[in-house]
Amino acid sequence: QQYRFAPEAEEAFRDYLVRRMQQPRFANGRSVRNALDRLRMRHANRLWDAIDGGDDKVSKGDLVTITADDIHASRVFDFARDPETS
Repeated sequence: QQYRFAPEAEEAFRDYLVRRMQQPRFANGRSVRNALDRLRMRHANRLWDAIDGGDDKVSKGDLVTITADDIHASRVFDFARDPETS
């Protein structure tokens, strides 16, 4: 698997990990592996939506690049903003 993070995605993933580690049931490596699996699924869905929406110019780079938007789509960011869970 030859995925890579876009430059802004690296910082977003660091932020994700900081927030996730503060939540219940964080399980170190297993949580990170699961997060990466979900991230790849959001990435694939984003590309599918682009193609389905008529964007026929998805490059090889697009196929392997995780963006900050892919990461920020995680509910971990919603959890951190929810005042009842803070």
